Amino acid sequence: MCMPMRQSTSGATCTSAALAATGASAGVVHILWLAVALMILGGCVLTAAKLAPRVAVEPVRRPDGHYRLRLTWNGRPVGRRD
Repeated sequence: MCMPMRQSTSGATCTSAALAATGASAGVVHILWLAVALMILGGCVLTAAKLAPRVAVEPVRRPDGHYRLRLTWNGRPVGRRD
């Protein structure tokens, strides 16, 4: 650890370049940690989406030309069938 008030016995001092390098490396480590955490979280979300059932709201055309929305669960209509 650098001691800014006095010089160490090895002759090393805390210079602004050393402090800047330390701050930059700490910033890089922080960004890398966040990137890894986001990749893990994204993988968990994708895995959960693949394992979960597919629920969708699909438009169905009526004979009169109008559309109504139908809720489907894994491609099968939910509730009453037309």
